[in-house]
Amino acid sequence: MVRRGSAKPLYAGSIPAQASGLLPGWRNGIRRGLKILDPKGFVGPNPTPGTNDMKTILTIRDKDFGLDFPDPPVYQERGAARAVVFDGDRKIALLHVTKLSYHKLPGGGIEKGESTEDALRREISEEIGCSIVNVRELGIVEEFRNKFSLHQLSYCFFADLDGEKGVPHLEQDEIADGFETVWLSIKDAITILESETGVEDYEGKFIQMRDLSVLRQVNELPA
Repeated sequence: MVRRGSAKPLYAGSIPAQASGLLPGWRNGIRRGLKILDPKGFVGPNPTPGTNDMKTILTIRDKDFGLDFPDPPVYQERGAARAVVFDGDRKIALLHVTKLSYHKLPGGGIEKGESTEDALRREISEEIGCSIVNVRELGIVEEFRNKFSLHQLSYCFFADLDGEKGVPHLEQDEIADGFETVWLSIKDAITILESETGVEDYEGKFIQMRDLSVLRQVNELPA
């Protein structure tokens, strides 16, 4: 989760990279040629920096929104993990940020000492109250948010709901922003995010473009 003005430590320096602990053959992974994360977690306490081979889906900069905040002398580095989560009816979870009038995928920052997968599972549990299985790699979205001197790499995945839908455990700023979980078909989710190109919130602009690109990538995968 992105915390505006938060002093909470972010992962600084090299962003955590994908580890090598992979399942040898979940059926969709074999058909699509995708790597699947071991549900037991990564090998070792932390992934090894510098070994990530996930493709870059998109790079987003201020100029993509007609903004002209100058490049900062130094960017603060932040790694994040996000996922498109499918339930048994093939609907996906979106978070409606009601106070700021946009939607986002569940996920958030990788904390220091935390693996990418641990961060993903924690964020999914916190934001939509769910556990996930069959976690598959999708790619990376890179963001340069000059207003906040922030360089963010979002490691993006798609996964399936494991068990029942639970109750989110939101941060106070998320409650204040009016986070509400909605489950929609992926096509309806894409339509909603396509309609939100006029988001006024600075972070929301990046989130809308980032998550729309992720949804489109998943929607283009073979069934």
